[in-house]
Amino acid sequence: DKWVRRRIRACYWRQWYRVRTRIRMLLKLGVRRDEAFSHGSSGRGPWVMSSSAAVHVALSIEYLHTQGLVSLEENLDQVCFQKPNRLMWTRMSGGVGGARSNAAPIPIIVRPYAVFRV
Repeated sequence: DKWVRRRIRACYWRQWYRVRTRIRMLLKLGVRRDEAFSHGSSGRGPWVMSSSAAVHVALSIEYLHTQGLVSLEENLDQVCFQKPNRLMWTRMSGGVGGARSNAAPIPIIVRPYAVFRV
């Protein structure tokens, strides 16, 4: 999540190509005047500037959220860690067998038209 936000901040910095545009946008987004001038006129690259304090103030998490950035951390439960819907055996280190998971098994559907060749 942090890397994605930093990458998006670097993309914004690239969009603000000219020094005047960078200073104007930093001022518009709430950065102090002296910081806006020092950061906006910096010759460092977009990746370095995306981790600077002024860019973090201007392109905060709340601002990126209003622009439509979805947090991966909040949606992680919906995407990844779902309980398995079948009976699973897990192999344990040093053991021969495994332990059963506590997930409910799914019914096995036998298809009559499936032909298996050996």
